Amino acid sequence: MRKTSGLQRESPGFLGLGSQRPSAPVGVNPECGIYKLHTVEGSSLSNIANNVLCGVGFIVTAFLLWGCQKRIAAVGRVEFRALLATYLVSLIFQLVTTGALLEQGTQTIGALTAIHCGIVASLFWVLLWYSFTTMQVLDDGQTASLLIMHVGQFAFFFVTMFIALATAFGFTSAFGGVSNPPDALQSIPLFVLTSIWPAVSAVLSFVVISWVVLHILHERRPFWIYMGAAIAFIVAQVFRLSPVGVSICESSNHRVDGTFIATFLETVSIVAMYYGWADMTKAAWDDSV
Repeated sequence: MRKTSGLQRESPGFLGLGSQRPSAPVGVNPECGIYKLHTVEGSSLSNIANNVLCGVGFIVTAFLLWGCQKRIAAVGRVEFRALLATYLVSLIFQLVTTGALLEQGTQTIGALTAIHCGIVASLFWVLLWYSFTTMQVLDDGQTASLLIMHVGQFAFFFVTMFIALATAFGFTSAFGGVSNPPDALQSIPLFVLTSIWPAVSAVLSFVVISWVVLHILHERRPFWIYMGAAIAFIVAQVFRLSPVGVSICESSNHRVDGTFIATFLETVSIVAMYYGWADMTKAAWDDSV
């Protein structure tokens, strides 16, 4: 979900070597990337596979939102709907920032990437809060629950976006100083918010939901559905962040990389979570799908 090469700069005010690159690798210490749309290098079609799957994921998530809206009495409906809506928005920014559609190293790509980072961080707060609502400690969908969810969501969004902007544009050195060479640019807070925090949130959410399903509801089928969602998410990160994606990129001569598989599996994970939620709340559902 995160693009790193657009966040490189040599001095405050501009983004550095990113503007000299024809491609934008994705992942941890990325080496191979997709060339920008319609560049000379191989007449690139952009990151076409991932872009198509972002579009498919958008349509699928919109359909799930429609289905979620119909289940008025289902537990955690409002919170789960917020999760789906945030994921849907994240797909739009993923397409724009990792789709090889824009010039690298520009202020535009830096700003859009910062917004995308904020959305990713806020998405996992909403995921964690949704899992908490399944315990029914607070009434789901009520003012207290929604206030905590949205305050936390906006806090993660704005804090992460600010740190990403500071890292990219260098208007403060508090979150990562000017780097020499620019490729050595680091921001530990940004790494924590966009990599460590999502992993911690996902694990905690799975533990909470598993406890609710197995020890409160005494159901097994929703647990296995959520287990499938967790496995899909983990495998997705392997293709997005590991050298596997680099191998795909190199073997395809910069036409595709591991992001399209990651996007597909992340959408599969969201769909599985939807049906896990459906199974948990089946008593409140009508006969329609």
